[in-house]
Amino acid sequence: METNVIQDTHDSDSDIPYASQLERCILAEIREKYGKLDKQLFKRELSNNLDITSLLHIRSSLHDIGRLSHTGYPSGRLVERTSRSDSAPVKEKIADDIYTIFHFLEGDGNTSEVKACMSRYGK
Repeated sequence: METNVIQDTHDSDSDIPYASQLERCILAEIREKYGKLDKQLFKRELSNNLDITSLLHIRSSLHDIGRLSHTGYPSGRLVERTSRSDSAPVKEKIADDIYTIFHFLEGDGNTSEVKACMSRYGK
């Protein structure tokens, strides 16, 4: 099992969207490796193959691409995921966010699903 670690090179809470060639490469890699998988397998493969730091970076990168280049992409910050005894593990929540945002970027999702990945407490 391979673990890819991607260092976050920008502040994901910035009000100015930032999408570079790296973000585009991340989107292409997600599309190639996981894009044809059903939701459960997509999330399981992400969680099994990547550490939490990489998952957070991917989520942030996809969010930046959405904010920059997709009309209808909701404004706001990504929600800060935490673990609770009565809820899913953080990795699973982040993988679900990645699935949701990725499919929105691919034209398969809807705005209300992406809004569920956003913080309710300001922009």
